[in-house]
Amino acid sequence: DAVKVLTIHKAKGLEFPVVIVPFLEMDAGVDKAVTYEVEAGLMRRLLTKKYCRFSERISNLYAEEYERSVLDELDNIYVALTRPIQELYCFIPEKAKKGVNPANYLIPEGAVEMGKKKKPTLERGTKESHPPFEVPLPEYKSWLGVLKDEFIDEEVLLRQESVLRGEVLHTILSFIGDLDRQEAGQVLEEAIRKTKFLYPFFKEWSEVEGIVERLILDERFRPFFFLGEGSVAQEKEVVDGFGRTYRIDRLVIKEDEVWVLDYKSSRQEQKTHHAQVKGYMSLAKAVFESKTIKGFLAYLDELDIEEVHG
Repeated sequence: DAVKVLTIHKAKGLEFPVVIVPFLEMDAGVDKAVTYEVEAGLMRRLLTKKYCRFSERISNLYAEEYERSVLDELDNIYVALTRPIQELYCFIPEKAKKGVNPANYLIPEGAVEMGKKKKPTLERGTKESHPPFEVPLPEYKSWLGVLKDEFIDEEVLLRQESVLRGEVLHTILSFIGDLDRQEAGQVLEEAIRKTKFLYPFFKEWSEVEGIVERLILDERFRPFFFLGEGSVAQEKEVVDGFGRTYRIDRLVIKEDEVWVLDYKSSRQEQKTHHAQVKGYMSLAKAVFESKTIKGFLAYLDELDIEEVHG
């Protein structure tokens, strides 16, 4: 779980302590066939550098399309370079698919370390040999002091376990849709199976399964899982006007109302949680203008629910 592999598009709105961009490229170019709007409707044109020499109109269209392509590439690079909190590492090839890679010029000269790919010195099928040497017998020492220093702090360890447990609970719930016409036990069993595949080293499965089972059968939470009418979306991605992506844990869409439900392990940082849900409610309001938007926080450890007023 220490490494997440994402496309630049999927990383929008997210932050990470360390980001590695394996191939930072600007690959701006012009599609040969471009559709654009004219008074009579839509016009299809072929744009090539060769045609630009014979038509000022095509030359201007080519320049506009190339400028648009460059801006798209810069937008992607901006997203990639603004995800890290502490450290950023980029590998910048000299060439992109369409020629020289202009991304080289976006990085300060002092921050670049040049290198080349190395070819293996050994022929295929041969092994590098070293002269044998003797390894002395290890000296017996007491490792208690070393182990004590190496052990992680108990509070930090518990916090990490709590974060992992919360992620597992979120994932299980993300696989549970509308249970109104389904067998709840079978759906939960399948959700657990899928989640186990994603978290093979997690151990406390009976505990989290019990939490989710009590949650979906609790009368206070039942309307969110047994809809009767309407639809539900789990882990719904919403993009605001600035291109930032947010993920709503559970979005229930009724005829006249929309419910935003966000899962939290505990009430710590309660003010932040309220502000987060209010932000989700504003995004939902922009999409469902005619509906009443309601926000809720589900505290999984306490098995409690709290309404958030906008």
